[in-house]
Amino acid sequence: MAAEAAPVADTVAVAAAAVALVAVEATVVAETVAVAAETVAVAAAAVAQAAVEATVVAETVVAETVAVAAAVVALAAVEATVVAETVAEAAAAAQAATEANAKAEAKAAAKAAERAAELERVRQAAAALDIASLGSVSSASLSEAVEAGATRLPMADVSQFPTQGTGVLSDDDGPISIAWEGHDNGALVGVSGVSRAVALPATLVVSDSLSNIKGIGPFIEEKLNMLGITTYAQLAEMDEEMMDRVNEAIEFFPGRVKRDRWVEQARGLVDAASTEAETKPDRA
Repeated sequence: MAAEAAPVADTVAVAAAAVALVAVEATVVAETVAVAAETVAVAAAAVAQAAVEATVVAETVVAETVAVAAAVVALAAVEATVVAETVAEAAAAAQAATEANAKAEAKAAAKAAERAAELERVRQAAAALDIASLGSVSSASLSEAVEAGATRLPMADVSQFPTQGTGVLSDDDGPISIAWEGHDNGALVGVSGVSRAVALPATLVVSDSLSNIKGIGPFIEEKLNMLGITTYAQLAEMDEEMMDRVNEAIEFFPGRVKRDRWVEQARGLVDAASTEAETKPDRA
């Protein structure tokens, strides 16, 4: 029986050794599993920390982006306000300029209308004055209508005018002062001063620069021309009554023609022109 028990004992011993080995291996596996579990736990913790940090970063970036966007919107609002104020100021300035221009134009139109009305009254007053008594003045009719800026005036009788001179050209729209520099084939040439179109019938009369007389300005000269007074010689021929009537006709300050001594000044200019003509060398 002892012999039979020995193999059994050996088998048991081998089995026990195998069990012990399995136990050792199981322990190793358990330890490995424990290490893996710890590793997994660490990784999980790291992931959780990363998630927290990512959340913080995301929140920070979003917050900063929102703050920047808010600042941009605020700046845009400020700029929009500035633009709106600038536009409003420009609109107000434009409106003010428009109103100022309208007022200036209205004022100019009113002044022009008043001036035209004065000249019309003078033209009507001329019919009651015997201007012919002040002496004749060289004149002739325009033979063709001319446009504004014309430099040539076809005349019915160009011989009535000196080679160079000044004159008053009148049609139904009133007088304009012109000058010329020569004659050519029945026309005055080198003409200046034709500020508007002149229609027929129109007459040109020789004139002097009446504004050389103290007290006669451009508008008073225009009024005198409207009466038919265009030369120093005519003014020099006025008597007391004519002075008063002319003064009234041109709607001047009462007695101003006499106080400014127009007649005496005109005579002086006539005498000066006569003396100059007598002393000028004969070019013939």
